[in-house]
Amino acid sequence: MMYSQKWLLSLLLVAGTVVFVLLPSNQSNSPPREKKSSPNDKTEASFFESVDPSTMSFKEFEKSLQYDRVNLTMANYQRSYLIQRPPEGVCDGVEMVVYIMSMADEKSYKQREAIRNQIKEQNLTHSIIVRFFLGKLEDFRVDLIVPEIREFNDLVYYNVREFYRDNFIKWHSMHFWHSQYCPQVPYFLKLDDDTSVYFPRLFYWIGKNFDGRTTNLDKYFLCPEMRGFRPVRDRNNVRWYISRLEWPRTYWPTYCYGYFVLTTNKTVDILLNTTKETKLLHMDDVMFTGVMAEKADIPVVHFPGVVPRIAQDRHCGSGRVPLRIAVHNSKTPLRWRYDAARIRRTYCV
Repeated sequence: MMYSQKWLLSLLLVAGTVVFVLLPSNQSNSPPREKKSSPNDKTEASFFESVDPSTMSFKEFEKSLQYDRVNLTMANYQRSYLIQRPPEGVCDGVEMVVYIMSMADEKSYKQREAIRNQIKEQNLTHSIIVRFFLGKLEDFRVDLIVPEIREFNDLVYYNVREFYRDNFIKWHSMHFWHSQYCPQVPYFLKLDDDTSVYFPRLFYWIGKNFDGRTTNLDKYFLCPEMRGFRPVRDRNNVRWYISRLEWPRTYWPTYCYGYFVLTTNKTVDILLNTTKETKLLHMDDVMFTGVMAEKADIPVVHFPGVVPRIAQDRHCGSGRVPLRIAVHNSKTPLRWRYDAARIRRTYCV
């Protein structure tokens, strides 16, 4: 359902996109690919061109956006929120949308800069768009966000306050965004902003069905698998405490470590339907990739090329091509750059 106000009729703000289509290089350990075409829908946010971000209030920022209303309905939970609306055709010709968990603070701003720069330096010959999702903050840095919109137009704002245990809303907003605006895009990649990815090798392994792991599958979660883990029962653990009332079982179902989750457009649609019949669980990755995966019979596919840190061991697949595509814990812009370079330089011995 569309959301509108009288003051919106006089404004036009289009959330654009950043598209990376880069030239191949002989430095990659992945075989070369034919260059693909990519849409260029980088549109100017005309309203923000005329405002001074240093004096713009958060309320003025919120009022300047165009929204759609999203209804999040679960078995024991219901909430309605607004999400920033993109232009029509934003995903035309796109092969993958990369959804990145972010925030409207200075640290996240610097991390976004690093991510954009590193992706530009990669030898990507596939069409992707990147979206950074962020909600409300007490200290929402309008002075940083507005210039980003002017230059990159790759932010998606939703009007829910940031709180770690409510990260399930951010996941849901990504699912809605993909299903509503990019239903034809085959691949959905959810990342934390401290996860470095080498996209040329990721697309290489997509083309090889991840060495047969996803052959004949049109629904799956490909990720670092978490198997045999227990819920945290310590009430003092504000982030991860789960009561027996919320989850009575001793163990979690097998699920994805949520810093890297690759899935398909079909899976996203299934998740949105399964959400309606699932009870709320304040462990977002467990709920979506574990509990809902069990309900909907979605396989969790472990891929050893996604690792929590750079290690000395080098997993290699068929053709002597490295499996390594992503590493977690790239907590700073410098670390993101370093880890991305290490992934690219991985070789088979």
